[in-house]
Amino acid sequence: MYFLYVDESGDTGLEGSPTKYFCLSGLVFHELRWHETLEAVIDFRRYLKKIYGLKLREEIHAAHYIHKPGELSRIAKSMRFKMLREIIDFQSKLPDVSILNVVVDKTNKCLTDVFSR
Repeated sequence: MYFLYVDESGDTGLEGSPTKYFCLSGLVFHELRWHETLEAVIDFRRYLKKIYGLKLREEIHAAHYIHKPGELSRIAKSMRFKMLREIIDFQSKLPDVSILNVVVDKTNKCLTDVFSR
């Protein structure tokens, strides 16, 4: 069996939506790698806390690192960029983990397009 963790960006709205795109991204890994993968993530989060002061339970959203820092404004922008790069590098090096992405350009879409497929 495989596990899939999925998160979305944007919204599904077609009219009056503030976003042009709706995106889904997921991490896929085999159940036998669950414990090892979780331990790697926990260790990496501890590293981020020690080096950058990122709280263990703070969510990681690229927008917060780039242009809407909110509570992350306590960390200098240059350090947020460096941290984001380390996060991306970490994810790319996880053994036996696949990354899936689906991007829908909502321009010129209508509900009949969605339900006719």
